[in-house]
Amino acid sequence: MLLGNTEPIHLIKAFAELPKKSDGGVRTLLSVCTGSTFLGEAGVLKGLKATTHPLYYWKLEEVCKEKGVTEVVKERFVVNKVNEEKGLRVITSGGVSCGMDSCMWLIEQTAGEESKEQAAELIQYAPREGLVL
Repeated sequence: MLLGNTEPIHLIKAFAELPKKSDGGVRTLLSVCTGSTFLGEAGVLKGLKATTHPLYYWKLEEVCKEKGVTEVVKERFVVNKVNEEKGLRVITSGGVSCGMDSCMWLIEQTAGEESKEQAAELIQYAPREGLVL
């Protein structure tokens, strides 16, 4: 359980429960670093694989244990398969540079490889791979 200000949890739950888009499009919920603990607290990670900052693997496991089975893995980022019923994809990432890696993956998926390469060049960043399920 998370203590203190957990303001975004109701927003996360609401977004995760939105009905599937009528055009078949996919909604993506992406967290960076310890933001995955909020997804865990909201119950969004139930049945999925997830990651977070290495210093907080234990906390993510603790939070998720109360909300259902989640496999916490040591990866830069984790892209779960789209839940076809909800049209929702959940991505979790480790620390800041891992979050950039996950965003680069998402740019490539939504806007294409050329856009990803342009973005990487603009911010002078060399993306690394994560776990894509």
